[in-house]
Amino acid sequence: MSKRFLDPFLLLFAGWLFVLLPMVRIKSAIDPGLAIRFLLTAAPIALLCLAILFKPKFKLKYSQSFKQFGFLLLISIVWMCVSALQSLNAGDALWEILRISTLHVFVLVSYFILQKRDNMFSVLSRFSLLAILIFSVYAMLQLIPVWQKTGLSDIASSIDLSLSSSLGNKNNFAEVMVMILPLILIGLFSEQGLWKMCFIIALLITLSWILILQSSSAWLAIAIASVVCLFLKRASAKNFIVESEPRTKSNKVILFSGALFFIILTVFIISSSGFFTTFKNKSETVLQYIDHPELIDSTSSINNNSVFERVLLWRNTLRMIKDHKLLGVGINNWKLFMPMYGVGGTPFINSGLLTFEHPHNDYLLVLAEQGPIGLILYILFFIFLLRIIFKSIRSSSDQEYINRMIFLGFGLISFMLLSMFAFPRLKFYVMLILMLYAALILSLAKDDKASSTVSNRMKLLFLFLCIIITSVGSAAAWYRLNGELHTKEILRAQFAKNFARMLREADKAESLFYPLDYTGTPIRWYKGMAYFYSGNIPEAVRLYEDAVQINPYHLRVLNDLATAYEKSGESKKAIKMYQKALMAAPFFTETLLNLSATYFNTGEIDSALAVINRVQLVKISYRDKQNYELFLNAILIRKAEALLKPFYNQESINKLLLARSEKNDLIEIYTKANRNENIFLEYIQAK
Repeated sequence: MSKRFLDPFLLLFAGWLFVLLPMVRIKSAIDPGLAIRFLLTAAPIALLCLAILFKPKFKLKYSQSFKQFGFLLLISIVWMCVSALQSLNAGDALWEILRISTLHVFVLVSYFILQKRDNMFSVLSRFSLLAILIFSVYAMLQLIPVWQKTGLSDIASSIDLSLSSSLGNKNNFAEVMVMILPLILIGLFSEQGLWKMCFIIALLITLSWILILQSSSAWLAIAIASVVCLFLKRASAKNFIVESEPRTKSNKVILFSGALFFIILTVFIISSSGFFTTFKNKSETVLQYIDHPELIDSTSSINNNSVFERVLLWRNTLRMIKDHKLLGVGINNWKLFMPMYGVGGTPFINSGLLTFEHPHNDYLLVLAEQGPIGLILYILFFIFLLRIIFKSIRSSSDQEYINRMIFLGFGLISFMLLSMFAFPRLKFYVMLILMLYAALILSLAKDDKASSTVSNRMKLLFLFLCIIITSVGSAAAWYRLNGELHTKEILRAQFAKNFARMLREADKAESLFYPLDYTGTPIRWYKGMAYFYSGNIPEAVRLYEDAVQINPYHLRVLNDLATAYEKSGESKKAIKMYQKALMAAPFFTETLLNLSATYFNTGEIDSALAVINRVQLVKISYRDKQNYELFLNAILIRKAEALLKPFYNQESINKLLLARSEKNDLIEIYTKANRNENIFLEYIQAK
């Protein structure tokens, strides 16, 4: 290893990025990697900037491209701040701004770290091998116990969201594998001997994981990005004639063996992982919704698939965009406003237990939250960097330089494609790799103008700004991590019905930066629930009302506030809240039952019957089914009394209904009558 490779600062940077961050994982957090990785990114950058601040001789040099790119990042953050003015929760919006700002600071600081370090690609690509190893070890530890139960012959059934390595879920794992590919390819095409063999093995492992994880967006990203990069390669070849280096016999053997092994491995994985079955099923599902668009607005078990969820989310997001054309709904407000545009379609969604955090399309999310200006700024980020790549490969005759630029372009294009069907923008480590590639592209850019040195005044301003952003970001990450850890304890206490502990843990979890958890559930709802089941209804009402201010369309919050109003004797308020919940989810079973009961208690029998008739009896829970039969029987008794009153005295009515009500005969009769009042009356009088 050369002395130039032993650059201690560069080794520390690469070790932090590709060893420490992949290893760190807090299993007891809601997201095992987000907050802790953010903390371990923001805090070191703050310390680094502080160290540079006390080194006046340390010069910061920048190119014209870097200056323009930095200005673009600054405008993006300013616009996010403007959009945040509409956010319902200032702390939650500030968290998102700090997250993106810290990533932008990482780009700028990485640029200054990496510029004029000729060995940076060698160091980074070699350390990326360690990242692949770490992620693979975590994944194998998760996969082996499952395989021991199911057997190696049934890989497809073994793959679920729990196969996440040290990341949040399998899709995040697949995205990280895709984004690390450029560094693996750079090492493969630039290294020799043993290192080349290591990169071949790493490439096989990376592609194997991507195949095993069955992430359609990852497969699509690799396929399209590869085609685009081949065109770039062909465009660069027109500028010069490349004299191919003679390949030795050993190199040919290595390449042939590697290619043969990969083909065999790919065939095995594809045949056993359900690759073609998955692709076929999703294609058929897409065609099904094209041929029968009415399925989107129906409740059916057919809709139990990811395609339906994406169509539902995209449709609602487009409606949201239409209602907020200019500025968007505000930072981190999508998950709060989405239910307003209607949720449902499957029995599970109708249960109110499922919440959505993202539309599975980063472009739609940015457009919905920040408006068209925010989307333009987001897209300009990629266009600016791709323009640098294209200009650089067109003007260079250095084959290694061109390969590096094309592979970095592969990373950018892959991220852009992943963003169309997933949400890599919310995944911190994926974004960190993207920002690394941005810094590398800027450091490689060949500008017409010579680089300039940052003045001392601008240097101080820049460093102070970076220190403030990353310091506040570190604090925010700490509070978020603390909130996640205590949220897990809240859920445990909730399951154990230990409401005193729920209150204690909720008090510890809630903060400015953590007003609600990752599902959009306000922490104050947990407090309200604890007080409600402890018998303190007035305090429960107060906290539920606070929770509605934090998330105004959360189905569970609206339902529980309405129930608390009903317990307090405020039936009109309860009905209003139940109706608001049903505007978002018309077939939310629990709310339908509760609203029906409220109407019954206020003597509005016809309204109670009309509401309970809307309950979908497909795969409802045992508890809901019991309540349905109990409520419907009581309603039908009152309804039957009203129908029989013109023909019989009260004593005769009581005798007629007594036997039927005890055996739930009224429900059977009502069902046979197809819920028709006249036929129902005839059936009652039949015996």
